[in-house]
Amino acid sequence: MSVVKKYQDRELPLPSIERRGYQELVSAGRRGDFGLIIVDDIKYLWRSLSDCDQRPSELQALRLDLVTVSGEDTRRLGWALTMQMYIARERDRRASIQSAMDELANEIEVLKKKRP
Repeated sequence: MSVVKKYQDRELPLPSIERRGYQELVSAGRRGDFGLIIVDDIKYLWRSLSDCDQRPSELQALRLDLVTVSGEDTRRLGWALTMQMYIARERDRRASIQSAMDELANEIEVLKKKRP
């Protein structure tokens, strides 16, 4: 296995479909330049959960696989299961963060009420 090219995006707020690096990656995949995409984490490939739900079918149709440093591997589990598991973990992570923020906000309110 060898690295064909490294793709990156500086356009952080843009959806995947509009990011230049992502478009270059998909175009190279269409040409058959590679068969495997390696990323640190899926969140660096697709920045929103809706992209995670919609975009993988494009790469799957191109017969590309995805492996992440964090352990996801479409060669083992297939695209559908890999993405379902990632989306479930990401939703759980976001809910945990929201819960912690809510608890902190409640603690701040309690402290404000105690203040003379």
